Amino acid sequence: MPRKADGKPLVSNGGVQNFLERRGLNLMKARINFAEEYSKTIRRQSEREKTQDNKNYMKEAISLGRV
Repeated sequence: MPRKADGKPLVSNGGVQNFLERRGLNLMKARINFAEEYSKTIRRQSEREKTQDNKNYMKEAISLGRV
């Protein structure tokens, strides 16, 4: 199969090739966006857990008369 200079196969219907390249790019962008949102969610969740842990610690300290 003939290839272009960049190593990609030369397709007789360039529209299909362009569509597939765009589709691949869109999928990659979607994966990156998902990963970014997931990491933000994890960070927010861990911050909430820290806050909850601090509240629980303070409640326990107050009940034991340490504060």
